[in-house]
Amino acid sequence: MRGTSRQEDRFIDTVPKRRRARYVATAFHEAGHAVLASKFKTRSPERTTIAPEGESIGKVTGAPWPMSFWRDGDDFFKKPAKRYKLEREIIVLLAGREAERKKTGRYNNIGADSDHFKAAEYGCLIEGGEEVVAAYLRYLTAVTRKWVNLPLIWKQIEAVADELLLRGTIEGEARIADIMDGVIRARIPRVVIEYFPE
Repeated sequence: MRGTSRQEDRFIDTVPKRRRARYVATAFHEAGHAVLASKFKTRSPERTTIAPEGESIGKVTGAPWPMSFWRDGDDFFKKPAKRYKLEREIIVLLAGREAERKKTGRYNNIGADSDHFKAAEYGCLIEGGEEVVAAYLRYLTAVTRKWVNLPLIWKQIEAVADELLLRGTIEGEARIADIMDGVIRARIPRVVIEYFPE
């Protein structure tokens, strides 16, 4: 985690010690959503937080889907561009759970129930029947796991989670993108040296 001039400035230090592990897991969960939302350009993560808000201790909020996206009703199967966009949104919804699993070694199904519900709802719009949707969501879970486990993506998730643990909230998609770009810039010299030795 990045250092600060004063330890008490870190958000995680304001959390009771017995609850810190939960906040760390939540930071990785929300970072998973935010990084893949920024990467896929589905709906930009306007605000990412692990600060308690009502019943939740974590949330990524973004711009709502434009009404024009929903006008064609159930034609997602016939419109590949809409299907692709909605599929990417499902992956973003599943990314929080997968990032938290990678960090903690287990799933938190209770904390991610709204993500699961929304992913299933979108899966039904794309595929229809219960058996097909279940298989489709298992497939997208595997795809999501692949994305989260990519070394660069994981480093970006770690960097966003560190920022959340430091500040509690990240405002704006541009800040998420800056953190992600910082990870890329930090890796470039090593990549150049590895692939273009003297």
